[in-house]
Amino acid sequence: MEKKQCLNLCEILENIMTIAPKVDTVIQKVMELAGYTECERIYVGSYFCSQYVLNLSAELMKKVIVELKNIGIKITLVLPIFTEKDLENGKEKIHEFSTYYNKGIDEITVNDYGMLDYIHNKYHMKINLGRLMFKDYRDPRYEEYYRQTSKPKYFTSYLKKICDEYQVTGLELDITHESIELSDAPSNLELAIHVPYSYMTVGMVCEFASIPYEITEKFRPNLPCHKECLRNRINYQMLKDRKYIKIGRTVYFEHKDGIVCGDRSYREIYSPIDLEVKE
Repeated sequence: MEKKQCLNLCEILENIMTIAPKVDTVIQKVMELAGYTECERIYVGSYFCSQYVLNLSAELMKKVIVELKNIGIKITLVLPIFTEKDLENGKEKIHEFSTYYNKGIDEITVNDYGMLDYIHNKYHMKINLGRLMFKDYRDPRYEEYYRQTSKPKYFTSYLKKICDEYQVTGLELDITHESIELSDAPSNLELAIHVPYSYMTVGMVCEFASIPYEITEKFRPNLPCHKECLRNRINYQMLKDRKYIKIGRTVYFEHKDGIVCGDRSYREIYSPIDLEVKE
């Protein structure tokens, strides 16, 4: 079973880039943490937060994209779900990055059907279905439930219809149970597995974004922010052998020993959260 080694810098790009001034040095340090010998692809953007993408620095993105292209690493732009009030601004941000499509960025990951339709019709790019497209139950606190092999619900004829209609090229998955079975996945699609954390739950309210607001204005959905999530984390230890982390509006759980079943090659997408969270 072949694993293609990739890195996920979504939601933490600014923090990661403080490690060293040069992108190749940063990538090398993250690869060492992941235990990788090479890196085929970098994921940038956000799976979970539209405010993060709306405030993503064009200057920083240009620097990262140009330097990654120079060292031969491919780039996937990840798009979150934009609410109606932010949708037009989100589209403008996507257009802002369009200079790099097919030059540095060669594929886009979407996390909702509306954006799937928009990207398919507007841009001629390879498209992945992101983590939020898969609505599988996920809660490792229930031991008997967790100690199973999951078969993602989306591996169905309905998925094939969507992928055919929109010419989808890849699927991104989390390990929601002790192991995941990939043999039922459509053979023409590239699969990707996120490690060493799976997302457990995500919402529209970010408590970190509320920090500078008056009490009467806190805890509103999709509050405009200054990326307070880059400077704040919450660690949970609900089970003695498993770590939970809240970054922004998303809770992740650790699954270092997740098992991937099925004779399929796939991308392994490593997120270096532990570079940012010190216990």
